Order: sequence, then structure tokens, then C-alpha cells
Amino acid sequence: MDRTFTAGLLFIAFGLGFSLVYALPFLRSFRTRRWPCVTGRIYQARVKASYNVTERERHYKPDIRYEYQVAGKTYRSHRLGIYARSGAGYVFATDAMERYPEGSKVNVYYDPADPADAVLIQGPEYQALVGALIPWVFVGLGVFILSQR
Repeated sequence: MDRTFTAGLLFIAFGLGFSLVYALPFLRSFRTRRWPCVTGRIYQARVKASYNVTERERHYKPDIRYEYQVAGKTYRSHRLGIYARSGAGYVFATDAMERYPEGSKVNVYYDPADPADAVLIQGPEYQALVGALIPWVFVGLGVFILSQR
């Protein structure tokens, strides 16, 4: 087996492996469109900051916590969407705080099979699509490399 063939196979394997990792949350985010909706309440909204020593920069993420009731039972969650951004920028984090201010009422979409699993952002998110498509670039590269043999 020559190096070109090995490289092509590695690109394809890498792309297919990561496409599964990223595609599953993307596909799951479509299911949230069918989840029932209840009214919930934001009980905490703040920006969490952390410092990445390696990158020498500060990362920010929204910490939005909400509670809701399903069939008389109260649940609490902090998940914005299926493919929630972590380590996002300050603008994204503060925008989320403005969109979901403490004490406000919100639509909460919950999984009927597991009401503890809930989101505020229903449906697929842009970054989920990007995450699901990027691995296919590696598959394409692998196929291209193999076709050049």
C-alpha cells in the first residue's frame, strides 16, 4: 500500500468518523421542532467568563437557567439549544442575556420521552449545520486523493 492510498483512506475515515459525531446532534435538533412547548421562567441569566491559558484569551458563554413544569412536575435546565455554543464571544453571551432576562417567561420545548431534556431554541442551528458539513470536506479530499492514483 503506498502513502497516497493510505492518506486517501485516512481522510475518508476521519471525515466519516467526525461526520457521525457532528451529524447526530444536527439531526436531533430537527426533532425538537416536534417537541411540545410549555411556558417557563428564567431564574438566572449571567455571562460566565473563563481564561484559556494556551490561547491567552478570555472566553465568554451565556449561563441561562430556566424552570418549567410538565405534568405537574418542575424541571430545571440551562440548555439553549441542542447544539449550544460553548466558549462563545462576549457579544453572543450578552445578547443571550438580553434575549432571556432574569424573571422573563420563555417558551420551553421538551422531549416528551424525557421531559428533563429541554431547549429554548427549537430546530437546527447554523453552527450545527457547519459542524455537520465540514467533515465531508475531508471525505471529498480523500476521494480526490484516491482518484489521482
